[in-house]
Amino acid sequence: MSFAYGFGLLATAQTGTPTTLDCTAPPVDEPPEVAFFVRLQLEYNGIIQTLAAAHGWAFSDSVNTTLDSLAGVPNQFAPFPNTAAACSGSPFGLAFSCDGIHPSQATQRLIARKLVRAINEKYGSAIPPVP
Repeated sequence: MSFAYGFGLLATAQTGTPTTLDCTAPPVDEPPEVAFFVRLQLEYNGIIQTLAAAHGWAFSDSVNTTLDSLAGVPNQFAPFPNTAAACSGSPFGLAFSCDGIHPSQATQRLIARKLVRAINEKYGSAIPPVP
């Protein structure tokens, strides 16, 4: 099913009409849509980095660099998530929380460490490292 059809199913469900949303269906993200969102994220990050530089602010793309660094580490990403597994089984890999979208607590810690490093380097501050 294409992404556009997924919206229709959700709209039907919101009216109170019983609707079965099948999570075993093929992914709803079409390659052009994925490419669009990747480009959009890169554009947003470029704008943010440009504004930070113009104002003399610290900038760190810590989320993307952290996730990129974890991509080759075994068990961090689940290429075929076991959505039937309990959350304690890390169905989306160790890098992600149980919703499969947000970074896990351990990944958040890695991101925070990079942010602290960027702030300390830019401003000469001494924020202690995140344990």
